[in-house]
Amino acid sequence: ILEQFPAWVKQLPKANPMKRIKVQDDSYYVTFNYTDTLIDLYEIPRKKIFFMHGRVKTNKFLVLGHGKSEKQVNQESENNFDENTHPAYEQTVQAIENQVNKMRKRTEEIIQANKQVFESFKDVKHIYAYGLSMSEVDKSYFEEIINQIDVNKVTWHVDAHGKNCVSIARKGSAKRKSLLTMGIPKSNVKVCTLEGLRIYKDNELF
Repeated sequence: ILEQFPAWVKQLPKANPMKRIKVQDDSYYVTFNYTDTLIDLYEIPRKKIFFMHGRVKTNKFLVLGHGKSEKQVNQESENNFDENTHPAYEQTVQAIENQVNKMRKRTEEIIQANKQVFESFKDVKHIYAYGLSMSEVDKSYFEEIINQIDVNKVTWHVDAHGKNCVSIARKGSAKRKSLLTMGIPKSNVKVCTLEGLRIYKDNELF
């Protein structure tokens, strides 16, 4: 999978320019996307972009994987064994376990290797987190960013699915809830929709 993944990314169709959203001028971009969408579609200079998991144009291998520790994977495998387990079955499961461990996303190593990038966020006043899930596997990145900033002085702008920004902001979104659990004050999280940020709006016929 790791060897073939870059080839798969390269054959993906380019992003639709009619679905561009408004982005902030004079910003630094951290992308979890492997493609050059920011460069090609938004004309962002390469020096202002940090590819968190690699850039398909220049990296032979891209960062891909799950967030479970080796201990978690091993424990899940051992739960399938008892005194009646056939040795051949146990060996097969352990071989699969080894492959699963190879697919682990080593977020802590990535953070350490790019410590200067994360430290450079200490003076930011606004963070715009659009188009990413903030899932558990990537939580370490956001925790590191939060460690570098003054949480009371930084406003987070996050997107949520849906067309009505007001109702989403009232109900809350998964990203908003995730940030609150990491110590961001409620008043410092603003929720919007990508639909609301679109530069080109779809024309309604009726």
